[in-house]
Amino acid sequence: MVSATNIVLNVGILGVFKYFNFFVENLDALFGLMGCHLDWVTMNIILPVGISFYTFQALSYSIDVYLKKLPATHDIVEFFAYIKITACYTSDIKWRNYAIPNDDEID
Repeated sequence: MVSATNIVLNVGILGVFKYFNFFVENLDALFGLMGCHLDWVTMNIILPVGISFYTFQALSYSIDVYLKKLPATHDIVEFFAYIKITACYTSDIKWRNYAIPNDDEID
């Protein structure tokens, strides 16, 4: 139950911050076509670069704890270190094939 709540909360917060303005502006345009003009408030927030990536890394941690692949931590520094290290590790895997030659290429 806690993991499901965590997933819904993280994805929900990400969805609100990333897509709220999109839906409000499009609904306003749709109602405008029908002659009904609404004064909806939009959020003028600049999100940090990679917010989705780090959110999904945090979800990965929660899922790994739920599946008992990792022990849960109560140390916030350790948690953020895990998020940062796995983010570096997963992005490194994408580029590793281009940066490191295979054994066949060395001979």
